Amino acid sequence: MATDPATQALAVSDVDAYYGDSHVLHGVSFALEEGHLLGLLGRNGAGKTTCMSSIMGFLKPRHGSIRLFGEEIAGLAPDTIAHRGIGLVPQGRRVFRSLTVQENLSVAEQRRKRADSRPEWNFERVYALFPRLKERQAQLAGSLSGGEQQMLAIGRALMGNPRVLLMDEPSEGLAPQLVAEVGRTIAQLKAEGQSIVLVEQNIKLTLDLADEVVIINTGRVAFNGCADMVKSDHALIAQQLGVF
Repeated sequence: MATDPATQALAVSDVDAYYGDSHVLHGVSFALEEGHLLGLLGRNGAGKTTCMSSIMGFLKPRHGSIRLFGEEIAGLAPDTIAHRGIGLVPQGRRVFRSLTVQENLSVAEQRRKRADSRPEWNFERVYALFPRLKERQAQLAGSLSGGEQQMLAIGRALMGNPRVLLMDEPSEGLAPQLVAEVGRTIAQLKAEGQSIVLVEQNIKLTLDLADEVVIINTGRVAFNGCADMVKSDHALIAQQLGVF
């Protein structure tokens, strides 16, 4: 789906990525508009997490362009990309288990370098978003519940004051009530103007939140369009995602 380049927070253009000799992403292109949420869907092994890894610099594309607000970032080191303004909530949470909640947040703290009308993220704002983290700020992250660790992973990413937030399977392994809570948190971030790419197996959660949807199938873009188009196309969902 065509978008105005002037409003693009993130533009992935014709990206090829490999693991060794294995060609995983084939000419993948999509764009996230500023303040929007783009849902990245696909079956297991379709290439969604590889897309995230390529954007974050964990896997350097062999071909193509990745631009953050017009600035080329493809091939840069992950820490450089993070400092340019991309935050990641990784699959599996990956909190620092031997550090406290406060220490996990502290290591990710980064002040905003560019003018932005949105309030800056700091300890106070993260604890306001997740009161349970404030209650447990001196507790080791490894002793938190799965839901609390997911809150911490989101809070840690926000402490970097990202211009674009990548969220990789944030509802994975959570009980239904916690999935709903994560959904409300993401909806709040979007309402505040945060640009988000959401990778999810939970199709309903994604379609409830997304403005646009990209479906990846065997490393290629199989659909790129409005979320409302996917909601009403049960045949597309069945064909590309294997569910009704």
